[in-house]
Amino acid sequence: MPEKPNIKIILFFLTISVLLTCLFPATSIAHNNVVVIPMAGDNKPLEPFAPLAASSPRDSSYSISPSLEVVDDYITGLEWQKAAGHETKNWDDAWNYCRLLNLYGYGWRLPSVSELMSIVHYGSRPSINRAAFPATWENYYWSASSLGSFSNNAWRVGFSFGHVDAASKDTAHITRCVRSSRPTGPVLQDNNNFTVTDLATGLTWQQGDDSGGETWEYAHLYCLNLKLGNKSDWRLPNVKELASIVDYRQRFPAIGEVMSTLGVDTSYWSETVYHSDNSKAWRIAISSGSAGPVNKTNSYQVRCVR
Repeated sequence: MPEKPNIKIILFFLTISVLLTCLFPATSIAHNNVVVIPMAGDNKPLEPFAPLAASSPRDSSYSISPSLEVVDDYITGLEWQKAAGHETKNWDDAWNYCRLLNLYGYGWRLPSVSELMSIVHYGSRPSINRAAFPATWENYYWSASSLGSFSNNAWRVGFSFGHVDAASKDTAHITRCVRSSRPTGPVLQDNNNFTVTDLATGLTWQQGDDSGGETWEYAHLYCLNLKLGNKSDWRLPNVKELASIVDYRQRFPAIGEVMSTLGVDTSYWSETVYHSDNSKAWRIAISSGSAGPVNKTNSYQVRCVR
């Protein structure tokens, strides 16, 4: 007769499995055509990035849970801590705070820079949906994304206007945690017709760029007149869409090779106008991934989307 399974051993391994799931909720498997990108250094769990939905909205759609402490984003599928408070922490303390947070269960983590950008509202100050996230401080919030090879620095997002830049991890910033049941990230497919489709967002991108530089007004016209991949419905991307193709793990350039970027110091126009000054619009520096408003009369490169 076959031997009976050892129940004690089975229970032991099941217990270990549950504990590991609580401590390290992110996984490395593909999920719904979306992948989780391993982040180097810090001995931290894997980190997803670039969460945007196929509809690629200008702003997200929210549902506040009955607990009034958690906000669900219908668009990205992310679950956010509603009240971040005003206490500031260095990056390590912020990371551990989210890891240990028990807010209707565990599984919380520090958001990636692209996830944090997804709740920026570029039409108000503070730059966030105040109905979903009331009492948000006009301050910088930590992301989990380290600055490429500069592991002592990490990306942060400012919720006064939506600026994105990096700072020393010793700096004190506010922490807002996130939780997700579906890992997200870009999956870039070369269409072999000078276009690239991101299977995670459903967006199709111009594989190259204008290779020269345009003012903001002419950037719109460039995309409007672009005919590529047998399509003519190209347009200038909004700043969140543009951020979705940034690879914040690398610099010079912070973008995948499949996108055929020629210049490492390239900056791209977005169509998003700066809320506090209509003479400016948001641009993203592909050398690093930083985002900031600049005069519309400046000349930057163009990469169109559809």
